[in-house]
Amino acid sequence: SSSKPAGAKALVGYGLYDGADFSLQVPKDWETISDAKFRSDMPKGTVVAFRNNVRDVRFTANIAVIKNNLTEAISSLDYAKALQKKVSNDLGAYKEYSADKTKINIAGKEEDSLYLYFEGRESADSDVKRFMQFSGVNGKTAYIVTGAFLWSEGVGMEKKLDTAVKSFLVK
Repeated sequence: SSSKPAGAKALVGYGLYDGADFSLQVPKDWETISDAKFRSDMPKGTVVAFRNNVRDVRFTANIAVIKNNLTEAISSLDYAKALQKKVSNDLGAYKEYSADKTKINIAGKEEDSLYLYFEGRESADSDVKRFMQFSGVNGKTAYIVTGAFLWSEGVGMEKKLDTAVKSFLVK
């Protein structure tokens, strides 16, 4: 598409997922899951997901992109702060590792947002997972990209998801 930033190409070991209104770098050997193949437990508003090709019986590392329509425009930073509060309330065994104020590219402009790194469990009987989350708002549309993995997958998986989630941009 012509809205792609000049020179946008895949990083080594990654493939560029170039959607209609956002893009991100995805680990090369991961499966892309379109909405037609979503399971019933996918969060509302998910537009695309990516899953590690190495399956784990407990949990398979993944990245999901969610698009939410808002009733009013809000800054990317304020939206990220609201998300931070929501996940801290929604997840059991919640522990925040970092909430770094950083820039996200929204329609060619750099805007403040938060890059969140935390752990928690979705239900009492689920494993504690680690999450990396980045979000941005363009007009009245919010985008959330979340990477999730089990810590037992190690620092290699942590770095892989960190690179992918931080590469997210809104066109």
